Amino acid sequence: MPRISASTVAEHRAAQWAALRAAAKAVIHEHGIAAVTPRSVGERAGLARSSVYEYFASRDDILVAVAIDEIERWDAEIELALSGLAGEER
Repeated sequence: MPRISASTVAEHRAAQWAALRAAAKAVIHEHGIAAVTPRSVGERAGLARSSVYEYFASRDDILVAVAIDEIERWDAEIELALSGLAGEER
């Protein structure tokens, strides 16, 4: 069994999941969407390509996860910007 880098397997998996998404975002920012592959993301995160498949079934799944993260971040920014308009009609 591989070593885990957290106190629990669940924490380890959550950290790996986050690291892979961060690695995918870095690959996109540096080389564009076309450069995102399980291999490039794994290399960036310090994991073997086969380990990436433990979290994502395909390249498309990686891109979907990144898109969801970015939409959630954007939504939070919009909510924050609109929070000052509490009494006003939105």
